[in-house]
Amino acid sequence: MVVFTCALSKAGQTVSWHKDGRRIAGKGCVVSSDGHIHKLTISKCTIHDAGEYTVKAGKLESNGNLIINGETLLKMKDFMMLSFS
Repeated sequence: MVVFTCALSKAGQTVSWHKDGRRIAGKGCVVSSDGHIHKLTISKCTIHDAGEYTVKAGKLESNGNLIINGETLLKMKDFMMLSFS
């Protein structure tokens, strides 16, 4: 399981999650939020889940790469922080 987490400075903001520039729509991913915290959970990772993941909130965005070798997770940036002024 892989969880990308985004912490916003204001609660109630809308975010969208993207993989390799395309908005994520289901496909084994679960999007959840609780106040300031937004999460993208991929419950059963495969090699096809590798790529660049981006979270967007208004004009702000942050990204991280998910690198998978075979079925083994090698590296993941798992925390993103976006701040609204």
